[in-house]
Parts: sequence; structure tokens; C-alpha cells
Amino acid sequence: MKSIKKIAVIGLGDFGKALVKKLNEDGHEVTAIDIDLKTIEEIKDYCTHAVCLDSTDETALVAQGIRDMDLIYLTSSANFEALIVTTKILEKHCPKEKIIVRYRNEIQKEILKKMFNIQRIFNPEEEAAENMSILAKHRFIGKSYSIFEDYEILEMEVPKKYIGKTIKETDIRSDFNINILLIKKKIDDNYIKKSVTPDYILKEDDLLLIFGSQEDIKKFLGTISEK
Repeated sequence: MKSIKKIAVIGLGDFGKALVKKLNEDGHEVTAIDIDLKTIEEIKDYCTHAVCLDSTDETALVAQGIRDMDLIYLTSSANFEALIVTTKILEKHCPKEKIIVRYRNEIQKEILKKMFNIQRIFNPEEEAAENMSILAKHRFIGKSYSIFEDYEILEMEVPKKYIGKTIKETDIRSDFNINILLIKKKIDDNYIKKSVTPDYILKEDDLLLIFGSQEDIKKFLGTISEK
């Protein structure tokens, strides 16, 4: 059964709003926080709680139950001074492993690393560019779906090194910690879904739906070639 988390998203730019909606769709209890009332009105139907407040107001922020959150995303880095103050408040009241802070550029990244003892900082633009670069190197990859907490689903053609092998012979799961969720078998011009069984022999026209962490998928893609 899927674990439901209590998550706060503070600072609702385009990325923050998209994150709130995705977490809400995944069934998590999401508290969205922003200083702009119009933004709160826009997001209120896509989260559990939508709160208009200044995140640099320590009393107001703590009153939203941040100590009880499983994760806290600080996603707006446009006002870096506010981000620093908010991060300091979060660090004071919450375990560092629960805090995830967005940075906009390398200067912000270095300041955050030097000033705080938090474990996780991120830049969604850099991560998106890296993922697109990976996809560009492997043209046999189709759809890509980012899943909560750094997991991903990819739809891809069978790599040439695995054509003619059984699922068991590929050793994808044991070698890369990646699961094949589904096989789409081409019949005429249509694809039908096939169950994944150890003795299924992979064909050139098959499509695979694979699941794993982004790090494991990167390692996997680094070992295969489209040539």
C-alpha cells in the first residue's frame, strides 16, 4: 500500500505549483504556502491546505505544523534573501533530512551549502536538461515519466544486446535494480500488452516499460547502445 506523506511546498512559482498538483494527484496531504494571495487562490483546489503567509515570519510558518511534515520543499528562489531566512527557520525547527531547497544558480548553490547543514538542494532546470541530454543519446527511448522521490518510468525499445534473450537472461533486475513492468508486443501495426515472465523471449519490435531510480536508470542507459 502506498505511503501517504504530509508535505509542505513553500514558494509557488511555476515549478512549485506543478509540484503541488503532482503531489496532490499522488494522494499526499499537501500544504501549499505563498505570500501572494492570488497564487493561493489559484492553487487551493489542488492541495489539502493553501495558506497565504510570509514564510520569513517564523511564528506564522511554525503555526502551519512544519515540525510534523514528512517533507518540506522550498521551491521559489527568486527572492534569495527570503529563501535564506526561510531555510534558517526550517533548519531550526525541522530535521535536516526533511528539508529540500531549490537554488537558481551556482552562487546560490554555494551559499546554501556553506550556510546550512541541509542534505538536499536541487535545481529543476539543470535536472531537466540532464534528463533531456540522456534521452537525446538514446533515441530508442519513448515516453518518460518522473515519479515521486527520484524514480522514473521509461518506455523503450528492446536494446539490441537483449534481442533474442529471455527476461531472465538479461539480468536487468539483478544487475541494475530495474524492473520491467510491462511488455508491449507488436502485432501487425498494433501493440498488445504482455505479462512479464522470466522465460519471455524479447523481440526487436517489443516495447518495454521499465521502472527504477533515476540513478539506476542512468547506469543502465550507460551500458547500452543504439548502434
